[in-house]
Amino acid sequence: MKEELERQLVDEYPDLYEWYDKDADDTDGPVPPLTAYGFSVGDGWYELLKSLSEHLTRRDVDIEVHQVKEKFGGLRFYHGGVQAEEERDCYMAMGAIQQAEEMSFHVCEECGASAELRQSGWFRTLCDECWTEEKSRRRERSPRDLE
Repeated sequence: MKEELERQLVDEYPDLYEWYDKDADDTDGPVPPLTAYGFSVGDGWYELLKSLSEHLTRRDVDIEVHQVKEKFGGLRFYHGGVQAEEERDCYMAMGAIQQAEEMSFHVCEECGASAELRQSGWFRTLCDECWTEEKSRRRERSPRDLE
């Protein structure tokens, strides 16, 4: 994700993404990937992450996000657990995360349009237009047939 989009999420939801701006030298133990790599997803999932972030901050929950990435074509939103006074708030937060991860298989990771899971070596969730561009870029790098 472009750094400016990452910064918008971090600035709007600082409690959720507090690890983003941490100095790796100031942490005890392992450094979460959010600190080291930022958001490892395409720009097309920005609105999905913004919606999820908004939902999580409206709940009275304490959640520490460790990593946001793409894996096997879908969104992965890793955290250190959800704490809340009301048990239902924990379930609602976990449900929102699960729903966002499932929705990512229908949203183009590159542009945000309607999409489907594609495979050509790697799994990617892309719309028809971005899939055509992806295949073209791969052909430039490899002479093998990637249809």
